[in-house]
Amino acid sequence: MNKLETGKILTYAATWDRWMTVDDLTVAAWHDQLRDVEFEPASEAVRAFYRSWDGKQPLTVKYVINNAISSAEEIARDVRYARARQLVSYDHLDTEPLPEAIGARVRELKAEAREYFERNKGWMIGA
Repeated sequence: MNKLETGKILTYAATWDRWMTVDDLTVAAWHDQLRDVEFEPASEAVRAFYRSWDGKQPLTVKYVINNAISSAEEIARDVRYARARQLVSYDHLDTEPLPEAIGARVRELKAEAREYFERNKGWMIGA
């Protein structure tokens, strides 16, 4: 992530948190920690934080990093799942989120698989 993207994330956060100050020093400090994090997973982590925000705890760089990493890992898993089922081409990057329609299909297939295994989880007992 570059400094401009870090500034965008902090500006978004400041629209929700009136105590957050966004200045050159804040952007530089956050960028120092977020420079190796991809922008899209980090911005999604910030949006998720404010969707469930209680108005008390401030957004922390640690929260953004931890959730961006888990978000990036989830994107990579979904891309691999879609590739294996030929829903996307093999040159689709692991870091690039799936198009919405394909992402919806992946979620649908995973839900069907979970339901199937849940229904049949005891089939080996007594075999």
